[in-house]
Parts: sequence; structure tokens; C-alpha cells
Amino acid sequence: MSRIASARRVARIAVVIVRGLRMMVAFVALLPLAGAIASLLSLPIGLHVQIGVPAEVPVAIGLRVALLAAAYVTLGAIWRVLGLLSGLLATIRDGSPFVRENSDRLTAMAWMLVIMQAAHIAVSVLEAAILHQVSDERYFLNIPIAGIPAVILVFVLAWVFRVGSEMRAELDQVI
Repeated sequence: MSRIASARRVARIAVVIVRGLRMMVAFVALLPLAGAIASLLSLPIGLHVQIGVPAEVPVAIGLRVALLAAAYVTLGAIWRVLGLLSGLLATIRDGSPFVRENSDRLTAMAWMLVIMQAAHIAVSVLEAAILHQVSDERYFLNIPIAGIPAVILVFVLAWVFRVGSEMRAELDQVI
């Protein structure tokens, strides 16, 4: 079997996996939202959604809502990345990965990764605020630095795909 046929088969399988992951993200996103709505409807005083902080900890509703919002920003970014990845894998499956759309997809993925990093930093700051509210212990911020090289890598890959698509367009004009 040739490398191209093998890559297409792997891409077909990967598309199915990515679409399944996307459905799982949607399902996971619905669970806390349903719980939050139920809590808001039954208890107008506070939110009882467990996101990093147990519901029994007396924390301002604003901080809990901010944590929930950060979680949904992250889930939305993951949803978008998986959708873009599915499109990229479909072009590999079809045998034409070096197209301008894939460069645009990779650029959008990189920006989604930036958003996820920002949401992670926001959650860390919110957790520090919550822990400061309920305890006198010191809390150190959990700032993610491992994601920064990944973001840079995806931006570089977007640039490589843009150059590759331009080279392919030039080659198609010559032929």
C-alpha cells in the first residue's frame, strides 16, 4: 500500500474520531448548563454548580458564574478546534492537504488555543480569588506555559501550509 493511500485511510479514521470527540464535547457542555439552569430556577440565591469549588463553599455567585463562563469559553474553543481539525483531515483524506483553507483553519486553531490559554489563566486567577475568600492560606497561580510552544507551533504550521498552498498553485499554473 502506498503512503498516500495509507495517509488517506488514517485520515478517514481520524475524521470519525474527531467527530465523535466533538459530540462528546457537546454532551459535556450540556450537563453543567442544565445543572446551572436547574439551580438558578430552584434556588435564586446562589449557584450550586461544581466547577473547581465545592457547592457548599460560601463563594460569591459572581465568581461561580465567572468560572462557569470560563469553562464554556474553553469548551467552545475545543468544539471549534475539533471542527477545524475535521475539515483539515477531510482534505487529507481527499488527497489535497495543501490548500489555502487549511492554512486558514490552522490559523483559526492557533487563535482558539490562545483563547484556551487565556481562559486557563482566568480560571487560575478566579480560583485564587475564591481560595483567598475562604482561607488565609497562600495560593499560587497556575499559569500554563506548556501551551505557549503549542500555539507558536500551530501558527508556524499555518504559515507552512500557506506557503505550500502557494507553491501548489504555482505548480498547477506551470502544468
